Amino acid sequence: GATLLALALVVGADDLDATALLYAASNGDAPMLRLLLARGASLDVKHKYGGGPLGTAVYCAANFRNADGRYAEAVQLLLEAGDKATDDDLKFAIDNDLDDIADLLKTHGASL
Repeated sequence: GATLLALALVVGADDLDATALLYAASNGDAPMLRLLLARGASLDVKHKYGGGPLGTAVYCAANFRNADGRYAEAVQLLLEAGDKATDDDLKFAIDNDLDDIADLLKTHGASL
């Protein structure tokens, strides 16, 4: 466990430029996000399509939803860790009926 986590934090990105944090965000894997953030994973990462952790979580909640994903909790963790709520993320959440996520984004400064 600890060796794999250390490897994930050190090795960084794959061919999509996606880090372990981005994969956890895309799957709504709140427990893994909590662990990675507690161990110092950087929020300052983007995959090759330009998405960061928060935007990836919001996008995947609508388009590639993991049935076991806890996307609202994942978004909350990312916001609490310092990721920035954007107006574009809010618009996307509203357009895709992600009301719980939209409410979190509004609470953290996003507006239309």
